[in-house]
Amino acid sequence: MLLADLRKAIEDMEEIRSLEQDSQDSQNQNRIDHLYAIEIENNNKLVCCIENTRNIVKFVPSLLLKEQLLKLMKDSQSCMEVGLVSESCLKVLQNSAKKARKDFETEWNAFYKGISEKRLHMLVAIKEITPDRTKTEYAINKIRKGCAVNDESDKRIRQLAEGLSEADEILRGLGLDKEKEIMDFLNKVAEGRATLPDLTDSIEKWIGEKNLGSKFLIQFGS
Repeated sequence: MLLADLRKAIEDMEEIRSLEQDSQDSQNQNRIDHLYAIEIENNNKLVCCIENTRNIVKFVPSLLLKEQLLKLMKDSQSCMEVGLVSESCLKVLQNSAKKARKDFETEWNAFYKGISEKRLHMLVAIKEITPDRTKTEYAINKIRKGCAVNDESDKRIRQLAEGLSEADEILRGLGLDKEKEIMDFLNKVAEGRATLPDLTDSIEKWIGEKNLGSKFLIQFGS
């Protein structure tokens, strides 16, 4: 009788242990599934963000970035091939997502600098002579805000596009697009490579007429 009771107690303990293990396994799987769902949602936002930059401001992702995004999609699908998402598959997916985001950030920063830096320098330099200084300041702020894109919304990308368009409109409105010598000089100033030999009599006269003497940084030398 005592032996039977002992065996029954052992069986009960093993059953309780099994139920506890099942519960832990279930909780762990729920955690993994939750993290996987978050990862899929964030990756979808990343792809949409890249597509928005491509459509709105003509950003062109490199072949390397495209390959990384394809790997990201494959890793997402691989997680579901065996039924339940495993922790090891989730980690692979998270690493792929981290790499894709880093690559996009690097390429976007270079692209943004290329389309904005010169315009910003020029707008800041000529702001005081523009007909509507407030509008010029708005254009500057819109371009600056586009530096960091937000994958939750395309608002900043659209503001960047508007700012770039307004910047070009402001420059055209001043008639500078017809003054090649002045435009070439402003481009050199914007790129930080204007030197004293670039400061011709006509350029110096224009700067004096517009009271822009304190706005330009001129380097010595040729």
